[in-house]
Amino acid sequence: MVLVDFRGTPIRVTATGAAPFDDMLDLGLYFSSLTLLVTLLGLEGVGGGTTSVVLTLETAMDPKGVWITVDSFASLTLANTAEKKTFTGLLRYVRWNVTTLNNVTAATFTLNGIGRSS
Repeated sequence: MVLVDFRGTPIRVTATGAAPFDDMLDLGLYFSSLTLLVTLLGLEGVGGGTTSVVLTLETAMDPKGVWITVDSFASLTLANTAEKKTFTGLLRYVRWNVTTLNNVTAATFTLNGIGRSS
């Protein structure tokens, strides 16, 4: 097992999209699953209606190649909430992707967990 952290500090996003290159993890060929905890620390510019933030985990053999969605976390709707999820079937590289920012102008979260070889 190994501890993983996608940035080491809170991640603030103002638009949907994939993680920058510095936030990608190189699992090598050693880890086949990740158990991750996403913690939504804050929401900014909350508009009317239901707020939501959705993150997916993507994987690829080459960071400049084609990325495949592994799975999504459940929609996060309130600050100071968290969700744990295990992702399997990973290739060498993994990254997060914010696919939904609904009724918010920015969201801040952390993403960390444990990598396992089996």
